[in-house]
Amino acid sequence: MKRFLVINADDAGLDPRLDAVILELARGPLKSASVLTTQKGFRQFVSRALDLGMGLGLHFDLTTGPALGGPYETLTDREGRFITPKEKVWERALAGDIDPAEVAREARLQWEALLEAGVQPDHIDGHNHVHVLPGVFEGLVAALGHLTDVFLRIPLGRGPDTGRCPHVRRHAAALQSHPERIPPGWRRVEVFTGHRFMERPGLDQLEVLDDDEVRTLEWMVHPGDADLSPFRTDERRRREVEILLSRELAQRLDERGIVCCRFGDIPCES
Repeated sequence: MKRFLVINADDAGLDPRLDAVILELARGPLKSASVLTTQKGFRQFVSRALDLGMGLGLHFDLTTGPALGGPYETLTDREGRFITPKEKVWERALAGDIDPAEVAREARLQWEALLEAGVQPDHIDGHNHVHVLPGVFEGLVAALGHLTDVFLRIPLGRGPDTGRCPHVRRHAAALQSHPERIPPGWRRVEVFTGHRFMERPGLDQLEVLDDDEVRTLEWMVHPGDADLSPFRTDERRRREVEILLSRELAQRLDERGIVCCRFGDIPCES
């Protein structure tokens, strides 16, 4: 029985140095990326990624740079830039101070920007996982709930692989427990992983790959380094690249019968 693994790089379009690393890895096991359409360089990345046959999706953004449709009353400052840091956005969402109608407008614009760049997006997730938060998820559904055959990330791993933010964990768990809230045309993989790997890059953080009962997986990665933030200059980002290119990973995937693919390559019956 085939098993399907989508190794998905977040933050595509954020910086040319990061994009170069993602594109280099696309010649190996990494077949998918989530794109920030709020960033000026995303179209150049998209053009090259499509030439390499990558699967691309929307990395829905409410925390980095200018909004495509701002200024908004609840999402941006007066100049139309998203409110920072990300913790403030999380706080606003939890307090019920995010307007779903504003989210819906911005989501349509960010999605349409991908379409205009020539992408047929096959998945939706959120920069800093904002997409699962109150007000944000409802706005996304209002804007994009009519779509079919797109994958939604629920950023909740197994056991300790659950991420550091308790608010994201709680609302991701609520979505997982109440699938009726998810539009019928949106699909999900069986298991998401990547939080623990992000903190401690190593194949020992990926025991889910050895679970033959799991047929469809998403592995979130953040490879590469750039002088953007402490997170991006951390040595662990370069370590991710080494592991993704390693013979040990290739051998492990081959031994487990795992096919690295795009979201759109996962059969509908899976």
